[in-house]
Amino acid sequence: MRLKCVWPNLITLLSFLSGLTAVILVFEGVVFGGWIGFIVAGLFDRYDGKLARYLGCDSPFGLVIDTLNDTFVFLGFVALSVMHISVMPFALTFPLMLLYVGFGVARLSRFHKIEDKSYNIGLPVTVAGPTLFGLILIKNLTLYDTRVSGLLDIVFIALITGLMVARFKVRR
Repeated sequence: MRLKCVWPNLITLLSFLSGLTAVILVFEGVVFGGWIGFIVAGLFDRYDGKLARYLGCDSPFGLVIDTLNDTFVFLGFVALSVMHISVMPFALTFPLMLLYVGFGVARLSRFHKIEDKSYNIGLPVTVAGPTLFGLILIKNLTLYDTRVSGLLDIVFIALITGLMVARFKVRR
């Protein structure tokens, strides 16, 4: 492997470490810092593939490691963080977040089947995760009625989950 081809994978690693730091911050009570961590992870993830293609280093290994990173950071870590800050009972939050993760994995699988990678079909998981977490965080900071707050959690989770598997196209 050429030395220049290490850089895209290092950026993917930085994305993973940003996501891991984000979930740790959330569980330590630094929730806004966690949200920033998810956004930073998304920015790293946006540019690792672009750099690999620019350097001529895109590879099946890079694709697999990027998909694993997306699954862990933007599906798994975000799901754990949302369950931690949601006002809904665990018995309701857990199955909803399982659906979020399952639909996200289905979206990733569908994206890999597409021949033309110049557009996305549905909301990318790298956008869905930070958006979902941010919506619930902002709602928690501004709304104090737990009944309405719990209902909004359901609406946000259902909306973002549905948008990930929707059929609309977005230019990359």
